[in-house]
Amino acid sequence: MIKWIEYENQKPEVEGNYLASDGKHVDRCYYFVGLEYPWCAADNSPVDEGDITHWAIINLPGESVDTISILNSIPVEDWSSDGDTIEYINIIYDAENIGKLLSIGVANSEIDENADDSGSIIDISPFVFKYTRANWFDDEGFHLERP
Repeated sequence: MIKWIEYENQKPEVEGNYLASDGKHVDRCYYFVGLEYPWCAADNSPVDEGDITHWAIINLPGESVDTISILNSIPVEDWSSDGDTIEYINIIYDAENIGKLLSIGVANSEIDENADDSGSIIDISPFVFKYTRANWFDDEGFHLERP
């Protein structure tokens, strides 16, 4: 399933190729962070790069490194495991971290369901492995395989 993100509400945080739509067509476009006109479509693309309305992360099998990079850019406040079982991975509930979770396809409802009662911490362990190909977490972050 492709998780489309409204461009008006959220911009990609990392430069690179994304699926982009102008509301009529979809194509792979390159996004440049910080430019006034950040989208670049191929010369023969049907997408009007000046009218991008939605974008999505390209998540092909075996290419989840970008998603893991996004996850590893989120500071982990505290975590615990019991052997090979993760008990919790806590992050701060703030706009930047929420944006990163949304960019990898996590639903707002899952974020809210896993926030603590004060609304300041999110336990991402119940859903993070669902949205990535990561299968290991340690002090160094998320990994595709056990180091």
